[in-house]
Order: sequence, then structure tokens, then C-alpha cells
Amino acid sequence: MGRGVRRAERGGGGGGRAPGRAPGALYPAEYFQLDAGEITAYVPVAREVRPGGRAAMLDIPAAELAVAVHKGAVADLDRTYGALGTYVARREIGAGGPIREHYLVTAFDTDNESRHLTEVGWPVRPVPPPP
Repeated sequence: MGRGVRRAERGGGGGGRAPGRAPGALYPAEYFQLDAGEITAYVPVAREVRPGGRAAMLDIPAAELAVAVHKGAVADLDRTYGALGTYVARREIGAGGPIREHYLVTAFDTDNESRHLTEVGWPVRPVPPPP
């Protein structure tokens, strides 16, 4: 995914990454179920930019998410997905929509894979607080 995020950063026409916002990706359900589907890599920008190449402006709507942070190599990310998916399934709170990943610390920041951080957001339906 690193190449997709770097392409998104380069292709936006100079909007500059929004301060404090991590690049990420959206993964549709069919990506996991059928090993098919389009992944959307994105970089939050500080201001609107002109589209170019495969880059385009996209508003990503807010969503209710169950979130887990994976620390370590991307090769082990499936463990975090498994734990988060189990949490959502046991509570029967899953909702439609893409799974989101935010790349908080990556190989572009450090060569030490044990320091990489990936935030995984699984769509859930809003659960009202107990009375």
C-alpha cells in the first residue's frame, strides 16, 4: 500500500498533507471476501487540489468505527484484523462500508518494523449508551 499512498501524495497538485492527519486506505468488503475490489489510497490535504493522473479529490464521510492499532510489521496485520473482526462479530455490531486503515508510522518514517503503527477501523452501527 505504500506505493499507492506515495502516488496519492505526489499526484494531488500541491495541496500539502493536512497537519496531524495520517495517510490511509479504504478496503471494500469484496477485497477480503473475494480477493477483488478497488482499494482507495488517500492523503488528507490542507486545501483543495487539482486532480492529476489517477489522483482526484474525494470526500470521505465520517463513520462509526471499532478501532484497533497494530504495532509491528504489516505482514502480521492479519492478527489485528482477526481480533477486531471477532470483537465486532461477537457484539453483532458490524455495519456496511469499507474498512479503513491509517498509516501512523510506516517504512517512510523508520526502517524498524517493530515501530510501525497501523490503525484499523471496522465499520459498526452506532450503539446507544446504556440507560
